[in-house]
Amino acid sequence: MPAAWDLSDFYLSAMLEAMLNVIATGGDLTMALYKNDYAPVPGSELADFTEADFPGYVSQLIGSTDFGAPTVTDHVASSVSGVVLTFVGDPGTWTPQTIYGYFVTDWNSDYFFAEKFSVPIDMSPDGEIRVTPRLRHQNLPV
Repeated sequence: MPAAWDLSDFYLSAMLEAMLNVIATGGDLTMALYKNDYAPVPGSELADFTEADFPGYVSQLIGSTDFGAPTVTDHVASSVSGVVLTFVGDPGTWTPQTIYGYFVTDWNSDYFFAEKFSVPIDMSPDGEIRVTPRLRHQNLPV
């Protein structure tokens, strides 16, 4: 009989695989950067984020089939996109903007998930932020 974590890890991976199947049939996702100092938590919603607006900024699409097969490490299932999204600031004179992370909306423009960067990034003219989208699923303590 498998250990308790082995069974839990199997279900975590299966749940993430089911989520990837929904994404594949639902449509593309949209990634946006946010500029308010907020750490996403279970129950976060779109209103919790202030979208970046530096010159040259545009949100970007994540293809519905861009994510790879789920893997489980330390009881966290994850799937990483094979595409790196690059956000670039236009040259010129403007005030730098601090970017704290990214949020993702689904094909209906509903909040899907978000991630805060480990260190905020100061975006400036000709600056660049590269993000590899990743989905994670884990059991949270009760």
